[in-house]
Amino acid sequence: MSKEARMTPGTQLSPGIKKDFVSETGIRMQAGPNGELQMNMDDVKRVICDEISRLPQHSAGPAVRAAEDARKIMDELLDGIGAKMERFKLDAKLYINDIRQIRFAVVSEVGKISSELGDVRNFLMGPDHDEQVKRLTEFVNLCERLQALKDNGFLDRVTDTMLRLNP
Repeated sequence: MSKEARMTPGTQLSPGIKKDFVSETGIRMQAGPNGELQMNMDDVKRVICDEISRLPQHSAGPAVRAAEDARKIMDELLDGIGAKMERFKLDAKLYINDIRQIRFAVVSEVGKISSELGDVRNFLMGPDHDEQVKRLTEFVNLCERLQALKDNGFLDRVTDTMLRLNP
């Protein structure tokens, strides 16, 4: 290796070294205005690309292969989770609709029961409660008297008489 090839950027050129030269790797070099060594960047890029192209293409060791396998497995699992999530979303919509229908039915029934309980409460606690109880008692007494007349057969005789009188 020549003395020029071992020099690094920023190194001052020693007296006796040429100001423009090409290194053993093919990089053009020259002395800068302050005597510092400068490299041609196009040549540096070319040398780096050449070195990269010489590397084995698939030098995947066991760790790299294991990582690739793990990545494939993770992709498959995530795809499976995605399908499950989509099915869950569809099922959730159905369940939510069912719950809403049940809630609507329950609210409707509770409303009806509350209304009927309100009527009972109004009957028991209303201002005309005594009048209503009196009317209900009279109605029950009338029903009992009619039942007694029916049991005697009196209502049947009156009915037959009315039918004979009305041709």
